[in-house]
Amino acid sequence: MAEEDRNRWNTRYREGVVHFAKADPGVVSVLSQIQTPGLAVDIACGSGRHTLWLARKGWRVDALDVSDAALEQLQDIIDRENMPAIQPLRVDLDQWRPEENRYDLALMAYFWDEQVCARAQSALKPGGHLILRTFMLSDNLLGPQSHYVNLHSRLITHLKTAWKIWCWDTEQSSGIITIAAQKT
Repeated sequence: MAEEDRNRWNTRYREGVVHFAKADPGVVSVLSQIQTPGLAVDIACGSGRHTLWLARKGWRVDALDVSDAALEQLQDIIDRENMPAIQPLRVDLDQWRPEENRYDLALMAYFWDEQVCARAQSALKPGGHLILRTFMLSDNLLGPQSHYVNLHSRLITHLKTAWKIWCWDTEQSSGIITIAAQKT
């Protein structure tokens, strides 16, 4: 998966197809509620819009992505703004095996993979926060649904038993779901 994904995303970033200058307001709204910065992992960070936001708020961040081009864009900003709290890492998320109980925050914004999410959960310290913001399956969404995930059936049962869910927001008009949970 990594080589095909890396090539596809490198092309998209180099052609300027994807470039997000500002952090997503829905992500920022949830992240702003976490009062004490620590060590975060931004999974599939792209060019680092949320990584940068976190670092500017005092977080140390491991920024993971498969795309060299996206991470180069992030590294340019890190160098320009002298942001040593950010560690950009090119990672094949299929192979990512994080250290258990390492992070205070795991962010998955507009990326979903059930196995990666499970590994992110184990990488969180007790009291750590898992923030997910992604597309969901919905009966009223039109078009191909390969990017959508039905979080209700795959994730909520697990989170209800092992986590304290402190944000659950479903935006029906956009098909976006935001979940924030704290590891007990």
